Amino acid sequence: MIYAAAFEKGWTPATLVWDIETAFSPTGDPADLNYSDPYIPVNYDGKYHGPVLVRDALANSYNVPAVKALEYVHVYDDPDTSESDGFINFAKRFHLNTYDKPGFGLSLALGGGEVSLLDLTNAFCVFANLGNYVPITPILKILNSKGEIIYKAEQTEGEQIINEEYAYQITSILSDSSARAPMFGQNSVLNLPFPVAVKTGTTNDFRDNWTIGYTPDLAVGVWIGNADYSQMIHTTGVSGAAPAWSEFFRTAETAVADNQPSDFIRPAGIVDRSICSISGTDPSRFCPSVKNEIFAYYQLPLPSSEDLWKPALINTWNGRLANEYCPEYNEEVMTINVKDPSVQQWISTTAEGYNWAKSVNLISSDKPIYFTPTDYCDSNNTSPTIQFVNLANGMQITDEVVEIYAVINAPDGIQSFSLDFGKGTDPKEWYVITNGINRQIFNPEKIGEWYLYGMENGLYTLRLYVTSPIGTIAERRIVLSIDIPTKQDAETILVPVYGTEESIPDFFENYP
Repeated sequence: MIYAAAFEKGWTPATLVWDIETAFSPTGDPADLNYSDPYIPVNYDGKYHGPVLVRDALANSYNVPAVKALEYVHVYDDPDTSESDGFINFAKRFHLNTYDKPGFGLSLALGGGEVSLLDLTNAFCVFANLGNYVPITPILKILNSKGEIIYKAEQTEGEQIINEEYAYQITSILSDSSARAPMFGQNSVLNLPFPVAVKTGTTNDFRDNWTIGYTPDLAVGVWIGNADYSQMIHTTGVSGAAPAWSEFFRTAETAVADNQPSDFIRPAGIVDRSICSISGTDPSRFCPSVKNEIFAYYQLPLPSSEDLWKPALINTWNGRLANEYCPEYNEEVMTINVKDPSVQQWISTTAEGYNWAKSVNLISSDKPIYFTPTDYCDSNNTSPTIQFVNLANGMQITDEVVEIYAVINAPDGIQSFSLDFGKGTDPKEWYVITNGINRQIFNPEKIGEWYLYGMENGLYTLRLYVTSPIGTIAERRIVLSIDIPTKQDAETILVPVYGTEESIPDFFENYP
């Protein structure tokens, strides 16, 4: 139901949610973290699953994305508006009135509020009825001993409380056995011989677990627990309530539907779109894989410009978008289009995040991690000074030992520098000549010697690679032509001088 509320606020089955360890404010208000411990939910399997789309998050009952969905919706209405836009008022439309009291927080997403099985099952009927709420009618009619009707409930038309497209999207997810396979397995007890939407739930300490499922013909809810509310021993919704639900539903659906279970009706307002299977957006040219998803015709996937892969011309020293204020140290790089600081930290500081980003070609081992910036360089940005003093681009080198002088400094200091070389004009491998830590060079100074003994002649690139105290980088490259005379060259030049080949000095024996 929380995801349905999120759909009303703009989410779709393709919305990307980050299932990573997250410290929430218990109330959903970040300011409350100043005086309360954080709320850190965990998933049923004790793992985090990284980037997941809403379809996968809901189908697999992942806890962290559910809490993030409630955080997005908000528990209570925004006091600064007159709209009833919080989840509590959304639930009231489903006639779930037991939440009508103050003090609920984000744990409401994981069973932190009481609701009766009957009311919850009837709430799921709204999805089966394409968004139409029909009141509970416990007694349809009463007959006397003669078979005469002495009471018959009036037929209720119901009330459309959510868009039929949103209701169908929830049904599509809950009936998707492939989507829930990672958590529940391919041959789950939830899979029946006919289309059925189903959701399980387990509260803390295994005190309650339930399974609720429906078709257009029937809705069934099953609760398992101890009468004294003592905790059960590792009995979950799928291991406790689901088997009872499955066995009953098979038999009841066949009887109610006269052996012809109804399929879910797809509204005309549902459209199909191809999306990036990782980000959920329209696929950019960098997305490695695509899949199909359903959308309301008025709420389509995010454009490809919002994909995770976003090339950008940035200033590598300050991390901002390049412009006239930063003419140097700019590079077209692949950036990760993520704004959430907790996700950026997950990618930057954890092995799981780094390995995931590398596996989908968001980062490479020879480049720093860049997140898509939103700000451009301005007049306040500083820039490092990185110069080769005695060498210039295109120079020809004929000596076997090259002394290298440089100037390396920055207004905010530097963390380290490395003087490297590589073969060709765009080396794939670099070899260190020398390096320095926390050392700035303001005047031309010899920083190293480059020994060329035994190296092939040709084009080589020298690089000064400098890192800042905050981990950004800048580099200066020059391409040099190495043209050291070989022994054969020396013979051609010196034989006329010395008269014979044998009389050439021995020091040429070391030439290649």
